[in-house]
Amino acid sequence: EKAFRDATRDEIAAIQTQTEDQNEENDMVSTRIRQLCWDTMKVHQCQLNTISTKNDDNCGDSNSPVAFVRNMPIKELSQKERRQWELYKRLRLGEIKDIRRKRNKASHSGVSWHSFLDE
Repeated sequence: EKAFRDATRDEIAAIQTQTEDQNEENDMVSTRIRQLCWDTMKVHQCQLNTISTKNDDNCGDSNSPVAFVRNMPIKELSQKERRQWELYKRLRLGEIKDIRRKRNKASHSGVSWHSFLDE
């Protein structure tokens, strides 16, 4: 009986150690996820619920949310990402100006290719 109790204690200790190791690993993973996904957000996502005062809209419960609105999370950009984003914007603005210039040139010369003008 003493040997059985000792074996049981050893098994319990092993399970506790394993559980503690899993908890530490899960804590490390959750911390990393929070750092990457939550702490980097400039604006966090949230949901706003409206409350109806009409009982017939929500089956008699006047405090039930009947509609909601969510905002969009916005990630805080690093310096490199900001420079890259500005470059993309400048390139796209150049493309748009080029398209408008071609559209004006085509419309003045009497050319009316729909696919060209709708570009």
